Order: sequence, then structure tokens, then C-alpha cells
Amino acid sequence: MGDRWTYLWSTDTSLYFTWIEFTKHSIFRRIDYTKLPGNEHRNVLCYAKNGFVERYGLADEVRRAAEHGTRLFDRRTAEDLFAAARRAREHHDAFVAKVRGKEFAEASNDEILRLFIELVDTWGLVINHFRFTRPEFLVHQETLLRETIRKALGDERLEERFALLTTPAEVDPIGEEEIAIRRLVLEAIPTDERLLAHALDYPFLFPNTFTQGEALHYLKIRVQRLVQEGIGTLEREADGIEERKRALHERQERLLKDIGDDAARHLSWLLKECALERLRLEGCWAGIEYAALPLVREAASRVGLPPEEFARTYRLEEVEAFLRKGARLPALELELRKAYYLVRLRDGVLSFHSGREAKDLARDELGRLIGDVAADEAVGACANPGKAQGTARLVPIRSVSDIVNAERRFMQGDILITQAVQPNMIFLAKKAGAIVTDEGGVVSHAAMIARELGIPCIVGTGIATKAFREGETVELDAGKATVRRIVQS
Repeated sequence: MGDRWTYLWSTDTSLYFTWIEFTKHSIFRRIDYTKLPGNEHRNVLCYAKNGFVERYGLADEVRRAAEHGTRLFDRRTAEDLFAAARRAREHHDAFVAKVRGKEFAEASNDEILRLFIELVDTWGLVINHFRFTRPEFLVHQETLLRETIRKALGDERLEERFALLTTPAEVDPIGEEEIAIRRLVLEAIPTDERLLAHALDYPFLFPNTFTQGEALHYLKIRVQRLVQEGIGTLEREADGIEERKRALHERQERLLKDIGDDAARHLSWLLKECALERLRLEGCWAGIEYAALPLVREAASRVGLPPEEFARTYRLEEVEAFLRKGARLPALELELRKAYYLVRLRDGVLSFHSGREAKDLARDELGRLIGDVAADEAVGACANPGKAQGTARLVPIRSVSDIVNAERRFMQGDILITQAVQPNMIFLAKKAGAIVTDEGGVVSHAAMIARELGIPCIVGTGIATKAFREGETVELDAGKATVRRIVQS
């Protein structure tokens, strides 16, 4: 049965977000999400084990997404889509400004509910605009750009030239945060108060983070590593990010002139804008829960659960049932959901399953796609060409605590293998000899970071974190998009 399904992405996501993702309309705005590009799906499985969610799409629908994506060949359509995404981000920013720095202990249940619905609805608004940047939606644009480069300049350095033309030449949110924290350290060793303010300025660093202590510990580790670089390096890097982007733009213009094709210029613009918008939108949906942490903690407290357990077990309507009527989920159902749950969209009809029922349904539908994979090689897509060999370091995308723990064992030249590269992994990526991900495409964060650092990168393998083990030696040829296990004799 697994052949019917295609792996899309995986992450540790709150249940109230996973559930609202399939709502067809915004709660507060007149937006029909099914009309947005990238939202044509009618069959999806979201399978969660111990709170970690894997999402799969029906293979035929995923393939058809590329055809839906052809509408972006029209520049006006693409510009309208980017404008809609920008409005979604503006709404997110307005909500965050409304709740930032607020405490809710004295708020009524009605006020908590109103703001909590707005929190979840805002997340849904952003994520539904995010989907048009997914790799399955941009297949034809990527293919045509490669063909255009090949026709003009031949196969030599094809992937290098493709990577050059699809890398944004303006500072993205990751770069903005990197500049900000370096300048913060240059002023003086920042106080806890200043670091916590930085965390609220850049909450996308802290998905699935439910205490300020975790955020503070992560930032202190970052500061320690930056101090070790020395003042001269800090100053050069703070200014160097913008300088490198200007140089990148000049190189892109020279290459586009050599290609001499207007189609290449449009496709380069489109894919760069998708990469930037993807980062900006993820900056919203990845960080909104931390930005609204006092609200989430207060809702969890009233339900009588730790915030993390509350996030993994309650859907929005169940939060509403408690705040309006005092109805809590039974203790047994909480335990079932913490172990397993399944959100299934089947021919447009949504259903929810927990515990053993969820596990059995997932096994029946997905088969070999769940659990470990017996494979010595994984194949994906080239995000940045090059070759590397090193020790596999598997880093799950869960909390910042996992990132900090991974940093302790991560050595220079190790191979970073993860489901996807998050912005808070940047100081791991700087030590990595290469990056390999399960998900993503040529406009993903992994691709952008690898190009910035000049290291090989393979994305979209679907199985790397399930096929390889921590500490194994792996070898990759990103130009051929393959990574394989090296068996030690």
C-alpha cells in the first residue's frame, strides 16, 4: 500500500496546528484555502508517533502538483501570489504584536479562547500560503531553468550555475538574525534580559519550545561560540553577509548575460523569490507559538497540563470545549494521543484516530514508508554540488534542546543528516562537511545555507534519517544526488 503515498515532510508539530491545517477556510477572513496554489490535495495522511508528525501525500496528487505549479510561469500570477503571502505575514506580525510581552493570568476564559483561536487561525493562514514553495509545485520551473542553462552553456558546471541562479541575492531572515546576534555580542556580552528580547525578535529559532529557559540556554551557547571566533571575525562576518549578497547579485547578472535568454531571467527571479518567501513564511509559522508562549502556557495551565503535553494532545475544538464548558479529554485518550495519532484527509473528508487504531491504519496505508529503512544508499536532488565523506550526525527537528545536545557531539567535517534544516541549526551547518535532508527542494533552507557555506547538499531523499545511523561513515556525491554508507573493513 505504501507505493500509493509519497513522503512530504516531518516535524514535531502541535496537534491544534496539524488539525487546523486541513480547514478549508480561514476562521476570521474570507479566504478559501482550497483556491490557493499548492492546496489542491484531497488525500493526505499525518501520522504522529510520540508527538513527531510525518506527512504523506497521495502519489498521484503530488505528481499533479507540478501541473498546478505551471501557473507561476505567468509573472502577474506569481506576483499576485507573493503579494497574498506578504499580506498573510503582515497579519501574523499584527497578531504577534498584540500578544508580545502580555501576561494572561487575569484574562477571562473567553478572552483566552478568542486569542487562542486567532493564534491557530493565523498559523493556518501562513501555512496555507507557504505550500506553493514546496518542491513538488516547482518541478517544471526547475527543469526548464536547467534546460535553458544547458542549451546556452552546455552541461559543464550545470548544477553550479543552477545553484547560483536560484540563490537569493538579498539578506534573508536567517542572515538578518545572524547579523543581529553578532552585533549584539560586539556591543557587550549580552544579559539574559537582552537575549530573551532577541528570542522574541527572532522566535522562528524556537519551534516546539515551551520555556524561556530552553531559548536562553540555546542563545548562550550561540554567544559562547561567537565569542570564541574573536572580535575581528565577528566584525567581518557582521558586515560580510551583506557584501557577499551584493557580490552574488553581480555574479548572477554576468551569468544571465552569458545565457542571454529572458526565460532564464524570469525563472531565476521566480525561484529566488520562492526561496525568500519560503524563509519568511516559515519564520512566521515556526515562531508564532514561542511568540505567543504566555498565551499557550496559560491555556495549558487552565486545562491542567504541561504546555508540551497540551500541545501534543488537544485540537482547537477541544480547547474551546474546555474553556466554554470545562470539558477535559479523558486521561486514557491523552495517553493514546501521546503515543500515536493519525489525521487523515480521504477524498476531502477529514478524520482523526488515536492510539492503536492510528498505528494500525498508518501501517496498513503506509507500509514500508514508516519505521527504519533497509538501504545502503539514498537518492535525492542536488541542492549544491560537491563531494564529501564523514561521520553521520543525525539531528531530529524537535526542540532547541536537541540542537544543543547535537552540538556537543558534532565535529568539524561531520555530515549533517536531518529531516530538514531549521534556522536554529546554523551553527551546526557551519561545522558540517555536507548536508543531507529527507525533505525539501532547491529553494529550501538547506539549499540556501549550503550555498552560503559552500558545502555539498542533497535534499529530498525521503529516507536518509531512517536509512543511516548515528556515527556511521557516509560518502556523498551531491552532483549525482547520492549518499551511501561506507562499510568499514
